[in-house]
Amino acid sequence: MEDPQTDGQSITISKKQSIRDFHGLPSLILCVIVAFLHFLFMVGEMFLWTSFMAERFGFSSEDAETTLSAAINQGIYNGGVCGGIIFALFQRNIPIQIYFMIAIFIYAIVGAATVSVTIIIAQGLPALVAAVLLGLRYRQLFMNKD
Repeated sequence: MEDPQTDGQSITISKKQSIRDFHGLPSLILCVIVAFLHFLFMVGEMFLWTSFMAERFGFSSEDAETTLSAAINQGIYNGGVCGGIIFALFQRNIPIQIYFMIAIFIYAIVGAATVSVTIIIAQGLPALVAAVLLGLRYRQLFMNKD
C-alpha cells in the first residue's frame, strides 16, 4: 500500500523528503521573507506605532494616539498572517502557502489603492512571485506523477 501522503492526490508530502525538495529553494526563501516582513509589520503596528511608525506615515503625535487601536488591530492581523505562513511551511502544505501568498497580494492591492502604491511593491510583489513559484512546484510534485 502506498503512503497516502505521496500518492499524487495529497496536498502534503512525506516527511522523508527534504524541505528544499518540497518548496524549491527560491519559493522557500520568498515565503520566509514574506513571513518575516509581516512579523516586522506586526511589531511596528503593535509596539512602535506612536513613535517610529506614525512618523513614517506622516502622522502627528495626536493622530498617532487616535489611530493606535486601529494600528494594534492591523498588527495582530499581520501577526496572524506571519503565523499562518510559518505553520504552512512546517506542515509542508503548498496549497495553504499559495493561499497566504495570494491573500497577501490582494491585501497589497487594497493597500496600494488606499494608502500607498509602494505597498504593492514591498508586500505584493514578493508574495506574488512566491505564489507563482509555489504553484509551479506543486504542479511539478503532484500533477506530473506517472
